[in-house]
Amino acid sequence: MPEAPRVLVVDDDPEICDLIGSLLRSGGYRADCVYDGRTAIDHVAAGRPDAIVLDVMLPDMTGFEVCQSLKLHRETNLIPILMLTALSDHESLQSGLRVGANRYLTKPFDPASLLLELGRAMDHCRQLSERRTHTCVELHMQSDTHARRQLNDLLSELFVLTPLSDDEIHEVRYATLEMIE
Repeated sequence: MPEAPRVLVVDDDPEICDLIGSLLRSGGYRADCVYDGRTAIDHVAAGRPDAIVLDVMLPDMTGFEVCQSLKLHRETNLIPILMLTALSDHESLQSGLRVGANRYLTKPFDPASLLLELGRAMDHCRQLSERRTHTCVELHMQSDTHARRQLNDLLSELFVLTPLSDDEIHEVRYATLEMIE
């Protein structure tokens, strides 16, 4: 029997972190909780989780900074990151997608939606790592969010399929995301 996927939950509120951890465990995942960005990055370096549920407002660094740090390195780029935050404004959503988040949900959240979106993000990253999918980008004039999400998928695929260095991937990521602006 395969081991349950391990999800790192990063939230500065221990009660919220425990609540999300319980929800994930009831959904068949193993969950680890940490309460700040630096600990999250160290935790990922010590043992790569299968996915991350990440709050934006953390005491030492923002979730945007944590996400960006992880998405700019080949070893951690394919870890699906679902941002779960109280920041529901359009600018925050765009910032989350700009730094590479695979999904962006707001609090209060629907537990079924969290599990569904986490599963979808994990499935897509698993298919990328197995080279069973190829991303395409469909530009919808009314939905820059849709395009950003697809570009994040495409850029993750670039990490898997090319011999580019981390610095070159970094340059391509930012040039591509600037084009969408």
